[in-house]
Amino acid sequence: MTDSSARDWMLKNAEIDQVITTPGALQALDASFRLIGVEEFNTIEESSPRQKANLTGVWSNTSWQLISRLHYYGSAVRVFNFGGGFEPRQRYGSETALDLELVRTFSESLTFRLGSNNILDNFPDRSSADINFFGNLPHDVLSPIGVNGRYVYAQVQTNF
Repeated sequence: MTDSSARDWMLKNAEIDQVITTPGALQALDASFRLIGVEEFNTIEESSPRQKANLTGVWSNTSWQLISRLHYYGSAVRVFNFGGGFEPRQRYGSETALDLELVRTFSESLTFRLGSNNILDNFPDRSSADINFFGNLPHDVLSPIGVNGRYVYAQVQTNF
């Protein structure tokens, strides 16, 4: 694949063009049974953002390093099938998250890291009442920035 054809492929939308028919043995059990339903179509075609961008910056000297990462994800659509024709649909807006990490190198054998993913504590859009499972899942679990907000960590690394 050439660079231009790879780029063209990545810019196209993911679409399902053809679905094979349900095998006869399964149709015999339930004539309405389908192997691929509205949720599977949604997962492939719309539930992942079409745009994603990352910007990373690094500053360092002999003992210190500061790393920053800015992540951007475009909007996404989720559809659920609760049966009986009830298929709520929701568009979630674009999201941005900022990660920061401070690294202190004391020697070749000792390094300390302190960082935070999603330091601005950004959360995805809240799910509508139709799809939040009675308030138990306020955010879509497929959100690219996660559903838990800020994550802070510290790490000590030793080499022997």
